[in-house]
Amino acid sequence: MKLTVVISPEYDESLITVTAPEMTDEIRRIMDFAAGEDFQIRYCESETERNLSGHGKTRIVGSRGTDAVILAPREVQAFFTREKAVYAFARGGEWKIRLRLCELEKLPDPDGNFIRISQSELVNLRAVEKLDLSISGTVTVFLKNGHKFYVSRRCLKAFKKAVGL
Repeated sequence: MKLTVVISPEYDESLITVTAPEMTDEIRRIMDFAAGEDFQIRYCESETERNLSGHGKTRIVGSRGTDAVILAPREVQAFFTREKAVYAFARGGEWKIRLRLCELEKLPDPDGNFIRISQSELVNLRAVEKLDLSISGTVTVFLKNGHKFYVSRRCLKAFKKAVGL
């Protein structure tokens, strides 16, 4: 394994990238170390790339503490960001997701159920319980799990079109 370190003021933040032809024990140890240090980890391999381009099965892995689950998109009520991490409301709780919101938007969604409502949130239209249109020009989305989100002005037109308002 080779390691290259580049220090320059032109970079805004530190970034570690590992490229390899296959997963190895060395790479797993690096990922385990990074997870323990609370790094934001984005893991991609050929299967993930196929998922993002619309081929193969869609797998969203959620983690919480020492538990990890594979979430089907239909199980997820919403994706949201908090403290530079992406989470999903699913299976009665919050699950940390390794994919970014822009990658989740690109996942195959044949029914068109997921829609971006703000820079930091995607909601599953099947999980919407009701909409509150009472505040002039804004929309509040109430999910079946009791959480509420606000549709940003930037996303309002696309949201209204998607729900038929």
